[in-house]
Amino acid sequence: MNIIKKIMGENKKSWDGKIKYALWVDRTTFKLSIEEIMFEIVYGLEAKFPIHLQLPMLQCMKILTIDGEAI
Repeated sequence: MNIIKKIMGENKKSWDGKIKYALWVDRTTFKLSIEEIMFEIVYGLEAKFPIHLQLPMLQCMKILTIDGEAI
């Protein structure tokens, strides 16, 4: 939920256009609690960003990174 809240910011009406980016970031982010990346657990492969998602993903990752630490 924190990822979705940060990506949406003040514009809550645009959630449907940004949800796919938020989910991709969440699924490909290293989780400290399990010390794994969910995508790798589910699919057994390293996640590679689809070419059409690379720029939006970089923008999402920039929003979600605070002082060089991922949340």
